[in-house]
Amino acid sequence: MCVFMLCAGNGAGLTQENICGGADNKCYVTTRGDGNFKPDGTETEGDNTNIIYFPVVGAVDFYAYYPFVSPLTDYTYPLDVTVQSSQEAIDFMYAGKVEGCTKDNPKVGFNFVHKLSKLVLEISPGDGLNTADLKNLGVTVGNQPIKATFNLSNGTLMCGADKSDITLFTTESGTLSEAILLPNSAKSRVLTFDLNNGNDEPFTWTMDKALDAGSKYTYEVRLHRTKVEITSASITGWTPENGGAVDAH
Repeated sequence: MCVFMLCAGNGAGLTQENICGGADNKCYVTTRGDGNFKPDGTETEGDNTNIIYFPVVGAVDFYAYYPFVSPLTDYTYPLDVTVQSSQEAIDFMYAGKVEGCTKDNPKVGFNFVHKLSKLVLEISPGDGLNTADLKNLGVTVGNQPIKATFNLSNGTLMCGADKSDITLFTTESGTLSEAILLPNSAKSRVLTFDLNNGNDEPFTWTMDKALDAGSKYTYEVRLHRTKVEITSASITGWTPENGGAVDAH
């Protein structure tokens, strides 16, 4: 995660003028994943550049986000969900301001929340298909916003105008597809499932929900080949034709 320390009481939020002790976008890491973080580089490199020190007198406030990006322009975080191959790399999380901290109580607790939306598809073969048919499955969601900016000072996200089809991350078995998407209020988005076998046309399904920040949407999806149904049939009698006598040699 990345941390900012601000001089408390200025009331102007996260700005360069309010940064305290040079603690501007400092990177902290956890090696055990247990919620305890240390300044990046201190354990193996002896690098002290990411250490944050409390002021001797006075209170400070903290902001934090994940994952790290540098440089930041006007304390806005650039978001891009075009490439889904690494879900962790685009899973943006944010912790709002922690206020009134002092050196007398140096432990700072952040409450991180997901600010994007998560889509999970658990896929299985239906009528006319088997598990092997899913091996080359590709899944896309159409016409989605792909870029946005997140204001780290006030916690607001603004989507850009660019939209594109997004290819979901799909496991080799084809039974699980995932995407991290930008929140948006549209209540209809078309998902396409392509077996990529040179035979079947892609399957489609329309998701009828808006995408809310911090929400995870999980669906069980069964893919079915269209069955051929015989609705009517008729038999016409053979019409006799007398061809006459012939000789074959």
